[in-house]
Amino acid sequence: MEKNRIRHYLAVAASAFIFLVFGVWELINPQYWAGFVPASLFNFNPTILIIVHGIILTLLGVWLITGKWLRVAAIAGTLVMAQIVLSLIVSSGFSDLVVRDFTIMLFVLSLAFEEK
Repeated sequence: MEKNRIRHYLAVAASAFIFLVFGVWELINPQYWAGFVPASLFNFNPTILIIVHGIILTLLGVWLITGKWLRVAAIAGTLVMAQIVLSLIVSSGFSDLVVRDFTIMLFVLSLAFEEK
């Protein structure tokens, strides 16, 4: 198998894994994630927001793993990761989590430039 194809499949699988793991985790245990939601900005139960976020992450993971709408999933995944990075910066400043999630964001963005 050609190196570029291997690289492509590894990048897609890794991105799908990230979105699926965190998406399913948010759906199974939304209370775990409640501390990450800036509750003061919302007048409703943060659990609802976490469940919606989990559904979006899971859907992105499924799109990536199936190859459907790969470019759309990569762009949407990049926007979701940008939202996560910005909320982390606002809530706790620059940290190792910001560095990790910013790197994941760029990794997912790279999939938007893949050619089929």
